[in-house]
Amino acid sequence: ELSSQYSAKSDPTATTTLAYAHHPASDNGQCMGGFGETVATTTTGTVVGDGTVNSGPVVDVISVVIEKKWYQKRYIQCCILVGVVAVVLTVVLIIVNPFETNDGAGLSPSAVPTVSLVPSPSPTPAPSSNPTGTPTNVPSTSPTSMRYAAVLNRLLKEGVVDGTDSESAKLELLDTTTPLGQAFHWIVFDDLFQVDPEDEHLVQRFVLALIYFSNGGENWNYISEFRMEWAFEIPNTSVDEMHRVGAFGCINGTVTLLDFFEVNLVGTIPPEIGYLRGLRFLGFWYNALTGLIPSSIGLLKDLEHLYFDYNILSGTLPSELGQLSKIDLFDAENNFLTGSIPSELGLLQSVRAIWLDHNALSGSIPSSIFGGESLLRIELQYNSFTGSVPSEIGLMSTTTESIQLQHNYFTGLIPSELGKFSTAYELWLSYNSFTGQIPSEIGMMKSSLITDFRYNQLSGTIPSELGLLEYNLFLMLNGNNLTGMLPSELGLMKNMTHLLAHRNDLTGTVPFNGPVCSLLYDHLLTHFWTDCVSEVLCDCCTLCVYDEMQL
Repeated sequence: ELSSQYSAKSDPTATTTLAYAHHPASDNGQCMGGFGETVATTTTGTVVGDGTVNSGPVVDVISVVIEKKWYQKRYIQCCILVGVVAVVLTVVLIIVNPFETNDGAGLSPSAVPTVSLVPSPSPTPAPSSNPTGTPTNVPSTSPTSMRYAAVLNRLLKEGVVDGTDSESAKLELLDTTTPLGQAFHWIVFDDLFQVDPEDEHLVQRFVLALIYFSNGGENWNYISEFRMEWAFEIPNTSVDEMHRVGAFGCINGTVTLLDFFEVNLVGTIPPEIGYLRGLRFLGFWYNALTGLIPSSIGLLKDLEHLYFDYNILSGTLPSELGQLSKIDLFDAENNFLTGSIPSELGLLQSVRAIWLDHNALSGSIPSSIFGGESLLRIELQYNSFTGSVPSEIGLMSTTTESIQLQHNYFTGLIPSELGKFSTAYELWLSYNSFTGQIPSEIGMMKSSLITDFRYNQLSGTIPSELGLLEYNLFLMLNGNNLTGMLPSELGLMKNMTHLLAHRNDLTGTVPFNGPVCSLLYDHLLTHFWTDCVSEVLCDCCTLCVYDEMQL
């Protein structure tokens, strides 16, 4: 009625139809609210200027429900029908699982994606941009047989797992109490990257996980530096700079650097390390590794720096080390290695330094080891080597820096070829069983700072040519069978601080105003020890040694 009045006021001449709900039991025309059966009364009249309606003919017609209410009723019915259908479909999806693998085994519910009919009240959080990459022992998702089979077949194909007996290999990989099984479990189920089995990086990623599980990765120091996602790019620089970058690095997705310096590795080096073919720098130094150096190291053809030092490794040096044609530095000092040095090390023509000291190595030194013209430093001290030092030692680089052979069981003569190393700053030959005279050629080692002949079985006189070692700080001759007098030419060694000549059979006089004593008063000499109690008359010695003294 209000809308009719409003329309009439807008257009006084309009003719309108007024509709209202009329209860069948009432004749007074009162409007009834609600949804029920009604009698529609239609009144036709003319609207006058004041909004009233003039009486006109009235016709009562029994019809269907008002059009608006009819649509509302149909809408409610449709909604109820859709809800019933949705419930039925949900029940069917729960009872019947249509997702099955190729072998007929259905996936577990956690592996089947679910579809909610009700929108989520909040958006799904975005994935972390920095996944931890830390392997766990328990898979975070249920296994999928397709990925399991694909990864297994790839590892068998590459020979990472022994493929001669696939069933035993499967059992080995499923045993999560072993590092191999734990690494496989992680790569299949827990690796956040889920690398495609056909990806060329899958094998190297498996090997990284194997190193982790083989050496107590959960207890490593600096764990954040071990980037399992190989996302850390190294500048294309020399390998000498690589160790400054961090624990792990790669170039173009290929692992090129593994530096585990003092990471607290406790375990063994897995032989699968040989599958990291792109390695140029491999450092296991200063840890608690046990077991053997795997022969598969020889497969790392691009390796330039190799460090095993300060561990508890045992066994022999594998001959396959000789295949590392690009090796520059090799360090295996301070372990428990046994056996002899393989002659194949002589094939390392590019090596500049070899450290094998402080082990239990034995046997004679192969002459081939000195054949590398690039060799600047060799340290074999504190082992059990025997035999003579081959004259081929003179084949080392003319720019050799250091030769350390002390604390072994070497016999025979000291090679005169040592005199060619004019750039060497240290020569250590003490605590062996060398015999014969000190070669006069030693005086040609003009850069020597330390010349050590202590406690051998050397005899004869002290060569005067030693006085040519003008930069020498330490000249240690004690503990031999040297005879004769101290040559006055030793007074030319203006930089010498220690002259140790006791425990010999020297004789003669060292005068106070002589050139040797002048080193004590006018130069740097602070320690001058001889057998001046009974054999040498020395006016300036700082210590006269007698037999009972423990020196």
